[in-house]
Formats: sequence, structure tokens, C-alpha cells
Amino acid sequence: MPKAIANIERKIKELQRAPDNVKTRWLVGACATAMIFVIGFWVIYMNATLPKIEKKSQAAETADTTNKKDGTGEVFFLGLRTLTDDFKTRLEDFKNQVGQNANAFKKRIEKTNEFSLEGGQSNFQSENADEISPTPLP
Repeated sequence: MPKAIANIERKIKELQRAPDNVKTRWLVGACATAMIFVIGFWVIYMNATLPKIEKKSQAAETADTTNKKDGTGEVFFLGLRTLTDDFKTRLEDFKNQVGQNANAFKKRIEKTNEFSLEGGQSNFQSENADEISPTPLP
């Protein structure tokens, strides 16, 4: 075991001294390998934990006629189809709501107010009021 650790340390030191293009290649390779492992574990986990989908689509019915079981890919695409259908209905609702709001806004902009000015009908001096005499200022 110590020999394996020494080999790993030697390889890391070689990589540290290597040019940037070699380092980049190692980085991309390590990321791709890690991604493959993560996606593989995710697929295994999804197959183990998710129940089989009871709602049958046309693709699932075709698969049933050929006596195939729902695989990970079929379940994934069925879920993806469900998500896209939900997204389409939400997008349509959003478009309708934006259209209604735009129409209401347009109506408010086009609405005109009518003003009428009338004068001479009010007299602010009461004829029954007592007369107030002016007070001289100091």
C-alpha cells in the first residue's frame, strides 16, 4: 500500500510540473470520469427507489405490447414528456395572463376623462353675515 501511495504522489508531482495543456487534459478526463460515476449512481438510485409509473403513454403502451419492462430511459422520457406538457400549459397560461393584462393596460391608456367647467354659480359671501370692521395694524 505505501508503494501505491508513493506512486500516486510521484504522478501528482509530475502533473504539477507538466505544461498547461497536459494539466487541462487531466482535468477534463477526471471531470468526465467523475460525471459518469455520479450519473451512473443516480440512474441506479432512481431505478431502485422510484415506483413504476402507472399512467401509460403511447410509447409505454407500445413497449407493453412487445413485452418489455419500463427501463430507466423510458421512465426518464415519460417524466420528461410530463414536464414538457406541464411547461407548455404553464406557458400558455402565462401568455393568456400577459395578454389580458396588456389589454387592460391598453384600455386604461385609451380611456379619456371628461371635464366640464362651470362658473358663476357660487357666491362665497353670505348676505346674512355680520360685517367685520377692518382692524388697523401697528
